[in-house]
Formats: sequence, C-alpha cells, structure tokens
Amino acid sequence: MTLQRMLARRRDLRDASSERGGALLELAISIPIFVVLIALIFDVGLGFSAARDSSSAARSAARVAALAGEERLADFRAIDAVRAEYTTSGDQIAWIAIYRSAPGGTGEVPIPCRPGGIGAGGLCNVYDADQIATLTAADFSRDDCSGNPDVNWCPTTRREDDGDYLGVGVWTVHNPTVGLVVGRNGGGESNMARVNLEDRAVFALFFPEEVGP
Repeated sequence: MTLQRMLARRRDLRDASSERGGALLELAISIPIFVVLIALIFDVGLGFSAARDSSSAARSAARVAALAGEERLADFRAIDAVRAEYTTSGDQIAWIAIYRSAPGGTGEVPIPCRPGGIGAGGLCNVYDADQIATLTAADFSRDDCSGNPDVNWCPTTRREDDGDYLGVGVWTVHNPTVGLVVGRNGGGESNMARVNLEDRAVFALFFPEEVGP
C-alpha cells in the first residue's frame, strides 16, 4: 500500500469517526427536546380534557337545578351532578355557586357569589370545597331553608322568580401531570403546579303547571 493510499484511508476513517460523533451529539441534544415536546403535548391534552369536564359539570348542574324548580333538594341535586362529573378525575372541585340570573343579562356569576364570597339573599348560594365533599341530602332538610346551606336563595321560594334563569358556576383545580403548563392562582401569580378552571351555565327556571283535582 502506497503512502498516499494510507493517508487517504486515515483521512476517511477520521471523517467517518467525526460523522458518527456529530450524529451522537445531535441525538443527545434532540432527545431531551423531543421528551419535553411530548410532555407538553400530554399536559396540554389533559388541560383541554379538564376544561371540557368543567364545562360539562356546569351544564349538567344548571340543567338539573333549573328543572328541579322549587323542589327542596334542587341545590343538592346540582352539587351531586358536579360531583358525578369528577368521580374518576384527579382534579378538585373548589367552589360552586348557584345563582339567579335575570333575562337579558350576561349570565355572569355575581361578585358576592364568586370564590371567597358569602352569597347574597335572594341571589345565590355558595359552596366551598369542604361542603361539596361532605354535604348530604339530610343537610337540606328544612322547608324554609333556615340553618341550611341554601338559605340565601331557598329553592322553595324560586317560583317567585318565575321567568328568571338559574346559573351554576363551577371552579375546579387541575393538577398537570408534568407541570409544564403554567396556570394562574387566585392572586393572578404564575403557578407551575396547578391550573385553576372556571365555567358557568345558565338555564331557564322550570315550574310545571299544577294539575287540579
């Protein structure tokens, strides 16, 4: 083998080794990026699913409560409808507001009925996470709602609001699996650990006509 061929062969070996090294370097750089992208897609997908669950819970609860009309357990049935949407979910229900909405309005949840509020007479009942987790039908026992959690807007008086609408606002906390999606906490600050979701639905109050004897 001539010297020229030996030098050419060494040069080819160096080029091949350099190409392999470059390929390994590119692979080492691309793998973490690929993993992060997959994790981000996964978290975003779960976030959309959580938002869909929140919307579905609000609609189910509003429909149930509106159709219940002046039935004593209207609020309890609405709360139970929200809980049913989250029986297999890892998300938490943080707040439920059941409120009266005037025709032609925006359907927005009134300020006293939003998280941290105490409700308002003739306007809304509010339920925090602890109540939502523990309330039973027995907690809604008095016909006049006195001492019961739905005393502010008692279902048995809702016929007086015939022509109005009933709204349900639902606030939930979604905990991302990976945590790459940045949410906002109650104070508006960034929070990598959770995403706060809010949804509402409004339905016309329904009162079936009383059938005579």
